[in-house]
Amino acid sequence: MQGIWLRCREKGQGDNCKAFFGHGREDQRAFGRGHMSLFGVVELGSHTFRYLVAEYKDGVLVPILRGRSYVGLGKRLQRDGSFGLDAYDASIKAVEEFLNEINSLEPLRLWAIATGVIRDAKDRERFLAHLEKAIGCNISLLEGREEARLSLVGASYSFRDPEDVAVFDIGGGSVEIGIRSKGEEGYISIPFGCLVLLKRFPGCETDQARWNEMREFWAKELRLELQVPPKDLKFLIGTGGTMVSLAALKRHLHLKDLNPGLITGTELALEELEGMKDRLFLLPLESRGELPGLDPERAAPIMPGIAIVLEILSYFQKEKVVVSFEDLLEGVLVTNLRSQGDGT
Repeated sequence: MQGIWLRCREKGQGDNCKAFFGHGREDQRAFGRGHMSLFGVVELGSHTFRYLVAEYKDGVLVPILRGRSYVGLGKRLQRDGSFGLDAYDASIKAVEEFLNEINSLEPLRLWAIATGVIRDAKDRERFLAHLEKAIGCNISLLEGREEARLSLVGASYSFRDPEDVAVFDIGGGSVEIGIRSKGEEGYISIPFGCLVLLKRFPGCETDQARWNEMREFWAKELRLELQVPPKDLKFLIGTGGTMVSLAALKRHLHLKDLNPGLITGTELALEELEGMKDRLFLLPLESRGELPGLDPERAAPIMPGIAIVLEILSYFQKEKVVVSFEDLLEGVLVTNLRSQGDGT
């Protein structure tokens, strides 16, 4: 598969330094002097904007600082498929807040990526150009299959790169699935994430019958897109906000306590997921956000999220899924830095 090219902002290396990613390369932009082992990545997603700053030394990635903002781009698409002015304003605000935190650590390099609904937005080029001015570097718009590949890298990294594994990443605009088996890898992206399903099936977050319709629709899409029999996989790993929220709900973790050490490795059994779904349907939306581990912004999206997880379990004939806090962000950093040795 042809790799993507990421152009990053680089500190202290001058205009001639190159960053390699996939099979491509792009010139960097100089930006002062940076910490020689800190690296950052920003993701502009359908529901959430996120960033990660981590130390990379001797082949090990250690998170230093994370942040997120619920921008909700999926809800801000206009009928003509373009973003309204409120989407531009909310995005700029989130990015500027991120940069205040990121720049305080002076990472050597910063990469920026865009995913989800931005891929299909009518004005995506104008939108990204607008944000590039704020971030100070080019933003790479990830194709869905490449996003799936990077999510596979990031999530499996936390489990020491197992073989015979499937990793799925549930986003607001799409769901990515990456499979590694018998030395081969494959990737798909399904354009029906949590926010898309909410819009397509209004009421599915509170009405059981509507939810059942939505789940049936998703099941058909999954089988249509995957079109391969499930392999004898040893591991099924789930990432993304839905999976982190479900793990936090199981462990009764408050949002302030969320971190990779408490989330990664959490197992969610089929019967547990069904039980969570039933309990959530008994609660009004405003009450769900009061549950330990569930952000009020995810009170509605978590319902199509659960349907997505249940159908993936059914497809791969598994009784449980393991949650990974690490995901696409780690995948971007690990892939890029591995290609450059120690990244320095």
